[in-house]
Amino acid sequence: MYLSHPEWGVVVLSSLESAIMKVASFISVATLVLGALAVDLSVDELNAGGKCTVPAKRKEWRRLSRKEKKDFVDAVKCLQRPPKDGKTRIVPTGATPDIPPYNSSASYFDDFVYAHIDSNIKDHFTAIFLPWHRWYLHTFHEALKKECGYKGVMPYWNWSLDVANITASPVYDSDPEAGFGTFGMPLTDGAFKDSYRAYPTPHVINRTYTAYPFRTDAFPFNFTQRDLAAPDVLAPGNIDSIVAGSVGNFTDFAYKLDGARAQGPHNAAHLMMRPGDVSNPYWSPNDPIFYLHHANLDCIWARWQNTHPENKKAFGG
Repeated sequence: MYLSHPEWGVVVLSSLESAIMKVASFISVATLVLGALAVDLSVDELNAGGKCTVPAKRKEWRRLSRKEKKDFVDAVKCLQRPPKDGKTRIVPTGATPDIPPYNSSASYFDDFVYAHIDSNIKDHFTAIFLPWHRWYLHTFHEALKKECGYKGVMPYWNWSLDVANITASPVYDSDPEAGFGTFGMPLTDGAFKDSYRAYPTPHVINRTYTAYPFRTDAFPFNFTQRDLAAPDVLAPGNIDSIVAGSVGNFTDFAYKLDGARAQGPHNAAHLMMRPGDVSNPYWSPNDPIFYLHHANLDCIWARWQNTHPENKKAFGG
C-alpha cells in the first residue's frame, strides 16, 4: 500500500512491515478493538510484499472542491448513525483503566472513538504512536468506503499554512453541508452542529480556540514553557526543521514531533482547541478534525521517511 501526494512524494507503507511486526503485541490490541469494522489487515498481507499499482492519495483540505468536502462530510455523518442491527461492534480490551463503559447502542463512528479510548495507554507516547495512528487512519478511511460508499481521498489539514490566523483556517467552516463548523460549547454551525457523540456521555461536539495552549497543565503533562504559542510550534520553519533532522533516528524524530514536555506540534494542535473534544487525550476523535490533524502528522512522518534513505525503515523506542 502506498500513500502519495505531489507535495511530499510517495511513501511505501510496506517498509514498515518489520516495525509493525516488532510491536505486534500492541497492534493486536487495536486489531481486536476495531477488527469488526472495515478492514482486515492480516499478518500474511503484511508479509506479502505486494506492489500497489494505483497509489492511494491524500489531499490537503483546502485543495478539495466543495463537492469533495461534502462527500467526505456526508460519509462521516453516515458512519455516525447507530448500527441498524443493534449488535455490539467491538470488544473492549481493558488496556486503559478508568475509562467510560462501552455503549453497545452507539454508532460506528463512536466505536472508532472508543477504540482510541480503550487502547490509549498503549499507543500514545510509545514507539507505536505513529504507526498505530497510520493504521487507525487507514481503517477509518476503509470504513467510510465500505460502510458509506465514500469514493474520495482521506484529507489532511496542514495547519502550518494557517499560523498567521488559525481561526480563519478553511477547516473552521460554517457551511451547513460541507463544513466542520467554527467554535462553540457546543457547536452551533457547520455540518456537525447537531451530531451527538456517545463518549464520555452523550453530547454535541465542543470546540474552542486558544493561542496559548500550554498556560494550563493538561493531564498527565506539566508544562514548563507556558507562553509557547501554538502558531509558533506549528510554523513551517519548525516543521521543516523536524523533517530535516534526526537522520535514521526514529525515536528522536518522534520525540521532536511530540516535543519536550509534550509541547510539540502533536499536542499544540490538540490543545489549542481546548476546552473541547479534540483536546481530550481519550475521546479526541469525537471531533472529525482529529482525523485531519493526525493525517497531517502522518504526512510529516512520510516527508521525514523520504528525506533520507536511512529514515525509510527507521523504527525504535
